[in-house]
Amino acid sequence: MSDIHFRLRQRGQPILLFGESELEVRKRLHQLELEQPELNEGWENELQTAMKFIGKEMDKAVVEGTADSATRHDIALPKGYEEDNWKIIEQSSTLLGVGDELKRDCDIILSICRYILARWARDLNDRPLDVKKTAQGMHEAAHHKQTTMHLKSLMTSMEKYNVNNDIRHHLAKICRLLVIDRNYLEANNAYMEMAIGNAPWPVGVTRSGIHQRPGSAKAYVSNIAHVLNDETQRKYIQAFKRLMTKLQEYFPTDPSKSVEFVRKTV
Repeated sequence: MSDIHFRLRQRGQPILLFGESELEVRKRLHQLELEQPELNEGWENELQTAMKFIGKEMDKAVVEGTADSATRHDIALPKGYEEDNWKIIEQSSTLLGVGDELKRDCDIILSICRYILARWARDLNDRPLDVKKTAQGMHEAAHHKQTTMHLKSLMTSMEKYNVNNDIRHHLAKICRLLVIDRNYLEANNAYMEMAIGNAPWPVGVTRSGIHQRPGSAKAYVSNIAHVLNDETQRKYIQAFKRLMTKLQEYFPTDPSKSVEFVRKTV
């Protein structure tokens, strides 16, 4: 509930109304985010916020006299992020989406997210100190921090096994294509299906006439544009796309199965 209270305070709303239950608080926040997903007053670009945080860390390092430390500008990750082994992840990913096992799917998807975030952080930490202190170096670190912040709600819901079922099914399909098939093009198509759906009117128009059509029920299930549900889902769905891009970078495959393939020059 602490995250719910924080988001309500950010919007200048009371965290609890008289006689309001926890479920009603969540519904009220959900409605607020639907009505006004972006707030201009009091809110700022989150990438700029991450940049400011890194800038403050650098200023603090100068004051403390540790600005020239080789590990001063490293990205710190919570414990447990680097415990996963990629071979184990590959073996367990063969079970993704099999039998509709909630806990197993959540654990596998969570391990994939943690692995990519950890490897991305290690790559950033391995850069020379002079590169880390440049504007471009700070910008790259801010991208990682922003991605971690946006994925926090998704990863927390997976740890507690209360993630949205539709989102879980989509993520299981995407992760299987990424890890097992290494077909990043098909994974990107599956991602677009999760994000914007493939319904004729993904924004919410499900009836074009008075009578119910036989095929209109599909718009309620698999064709929903989940990126439009609320601001939190939009953020972690977009952040997950960055992980997909990193995974293609770490495990390249045939150009025909890649998204925007660029051959690296030696």
